Amino acid sequence: MNKYFIIIFLFLSLIVNAQKMGKVDSIDISYILSCEDFQEIKQFVLDKGQTRTYCNMYNNNPYYEFNDRVELYLNSVVQFPKKEDVKKPDTYDTIVILIWNVERNYPFRYTHMKEDASTKKIYLIPSDLGDTSKSIEARRNGMKRYITNIQKEVRQ
Repeated sequence: MNKYFIIIFLFLSLIVNAQKMGKVDSIDISYILSCEDFQEIKQFVLDKGQTRTYCNMYNNNPYYEFNDRVELYLNSVVQFPKKEDVKKPDTYDTIVILIWNVERNYPFRYTHMKEDASTKKIYLIPSDLGDTSKSIEARRNGMKRYITNIQKEVRQ
């Protein structure tokens, strides 16, 4: 009986550790995008944008299409915000940037940036599709140009 318990325990430990090994933590990008800039972008999208669905889980999200083949969506704190809350910036804590390929026939990359209001920091959220430390670092470096261009367009 003890032998089976030990085998099951070891097997479960291996599964848990294998799952942890593949996880990549969010990385702070506040030096690229401040909370104030994050708020400014959210307000711009709410004022000038439209709504669009970009995946089944999020319907009718605030959305704006920027230059450089970039679409920006706002994700709300709750999946289905109340009707009276959809135009309030505090309803949204995540910006999703969708970058299209040159021909615009398939999305090149989704990037999620989340605001942590308690620490006043912005984090780049790793994808569930196998981001590694190197790929999330490359994504952070690549986002600098897109964020700079978005900020220029917002401030025009």
